[in-house]
Amino acid sequence: MAEKKEVTGAEVPCTVVLDLLPLFIESELTPEAAAVVQAHLDHCPDCRDVYELGRRDPTALSRRVLRLRFGPSEGPFALQKDLFKLRRRLWLWAVAGGFAAGLVAAVLWKVAVAL
Repeated sequence: MAEKKEVTGAEVPCTVVLDLLPLFIESELTPEAAAVVQAHLDHCPDCRDVYELGRRDPTALSRRVLRLRFGPSEGPFALQKDLFKLRRRLWLWAVAGGFAAGLVAAVLWKVAVAL
């Protein structure tokens, strides 16, 4: 039979701790899991910062965890960036279309006045 190995906070990756932080903040983890998360927070300043942020504002915690997990160019943040590019492109086409329509109207007015 395999012997159960004790897991310390230093051995747990930050991604796992970030997944567990909302449960840790709400005190919904088992005592063993909470001890591992606490041990990790004791030695990892980045995760400790996220934990402090989550205690103050739980909605900020989810945004921060997503950024740390996915990075600024992946996951939901890539969609945000793509939507921004699409809006900018549509705005530029609208401005160019308005300019072209004004130019056509001016030419037609010039032709109509000349007749």
